[in-house]
Amino acid sequence: MTGNGNNSLFNLIKPMDILRIYMGLALSVKGIYFLSDMEKVLKLGQEIPMFDTFLAWVVVGIHVVCGISLAIGFWTRMSAALNFFVLAGAVLFVHGQNGLFASGQQLEFTLLIAFILGLLTWAGSGKFSFDYYAENEL
Repeated sequence: MTGNGNNSLFNLIKPMDILRIYMGLALSVKGIYFLSDMEKVLKLGQEIPMFDTFLAWVVVGIHVVCGISLAIGFWTRMSAALNFFVLAGAVLFVHGQNGLFASGQQLEFTLLIAFILGLLTWAGSGKFSFDYYAENEL
């Protein structure tokens, strides 16, 4: 494809599409990492009695399934919103557990990811997504 036509790759893919795809892949990889170290995730959920295993699997499931969904642009707003609430829970329960500004917490990174997920919830999927093609082509 050339850069001059209406159907060029540069006209089709917008910066928010690239950010959405990256966030989806990164969240999926993080969910797979959590699967490989489930004990760590279970420890994080011990703040809420009797829900630690359930919450751990919900966090992993939302990261993996909604991350893949974000990457392909399928149910984008819902996937970003669900991940946003998981990150909000991480800020409240994980970062709040040892103090929000304790060393090694990476609170600013978690808040950045939550902010980007909020933007994706607001902006939606864009033209380079399954949502767009399902709406306009089917």
